[in-house]
Amino acid sequence: MSAWNAMTYEGKDTILRVVREQADHMFAMAEEPGAWEEPTACSDWQVRDIIGHLVDTTEGYFKSFEIARAGGSTDAHGLPVMHELAGNGGRAFRNVPQAEMMGRVRNDLDKMMGILEPLNAEEWTGFMAPHAYMGPVPPSIYAGGQLMDYGVHSWDIAEGTGPVPTSARSASASPSAGATRASTGSASPSRG
Repeated sequence: MSAWNAMTYEGKDTILRVVREQADHMFAMAEEPGAWEEPTACSDWQVRDIIGHLVDTTEGYFKSFEIARAGGSTDAHGLPVMHELAGNGGRAFRNVPQAEMMGRVRNDLDKMMGILEPLNAEEWTGFMAPHAYMGPVPPSIYAGGQLMDYGVHSWDIAEGTGPVPTSARSASASPSAGATRASTGSASPSRG
C-alpha cells in the first residue's frame, strides 16, 4: 500500500505529519496581527470562525472517541445538515479572544494527535467511533477530516486575507491542499 493512502495504516504517519504541517501554516496566518476578523474565502466566515470551526469539530471528535471507548453509540445528523451545523459551530466562538482560541486549537490538535498516533494497524481501520455526521467510521476518517479542515481552511484563510505570506503560499499550493480541495468535489472557494 502507498504511504499516501490515509485509509491504510501505511499512510498513517504521512497523513498525521501533513496535518501538523497544515495546522502550523494555519496557525501562523491566524496569529498575524489584524488577521482575526479578516474575511476568508469561506463565505460568511472570518479567520476567527475557521479557528472556531476547528475547535468545535475537533472537540466533537473527542466526544466520539469517548463514546466509542465506552461501548456507546449516537445517531448521526447526516451530511445534508453538516454545512449549517458546522457553520454555526464555527461562529459560536466569535466572542472568545484570539489568544484564548489559538491556545485552545493548538491544545486540541495535540490531543487529537495523541489519540491517533498510538493506534495500531487494526485500530486505524477497524475501531469505529460515531462521527457526528457520518455515523460509525474508523480513525483514518477522523485523520482525513483533520487534513481536510487544516488543508482546505488554510487555503481559505490565505485566499481571503490578501497578500499571502511565504509559509501560507506554500501551504495553499501544497499537494495536500490541492488533494483535499479536489476530494471535496469543489474547487470553489465559497464552501464555509
